[in-house]
Amino acid sequence: MHLQKGNFPPDFDLVTPDKKTVCFKDTPRPIINLYYLWSVNQSYQSSVIQGRIHQLMKRFPSVRFVGIDASKNEALWLKRVSEWDLKNTEQLHVTNFQDFSEKYLINDLNRCFILDEKGKIISVFENIFSANLEKDTFRTHFRL
Repeated sequence: MHLQKGNFPPDFDLVTPDKKTVCFKDTPRPIINLYYLWSVNQSYQSSVIQGRIHQLMKRFPSVRFVGIDASKNEALWLKRVSEWDLKNTEQLHVTNFQDFSEKYLINDLNRCFILDEKGKIISVFENIFSANLEKDTFRTHFRL
């Protein structure tokens, strides 16, 4: 299975805030990378997720945080990215959520996945709100 620790994850297409389409495999990964989901169609849930991201950013400043909008509304996503306080996070929009969700077995917005600096999977089945995210995944990887 592609979604196992140490494997390269499946590829999918994304849009950047400057409206360029990029392949996931071509996005930079200079350090440990946490990719989290949110949706402009679920404002409250997205604001809670963004709050959690800011909390994690304070605890793990060497991790790169990348938000992936899971909505079908690219125009609204572009508007929200410019309006919301998304400092120190990179923001991307998935072009085909159906394809992405099938490849990554996504069934809710609380999911996140973590890749190392080579783009290999550390974990893909994490809940962004789980204490295990910090305890097992980050602390083990960083040997804290």
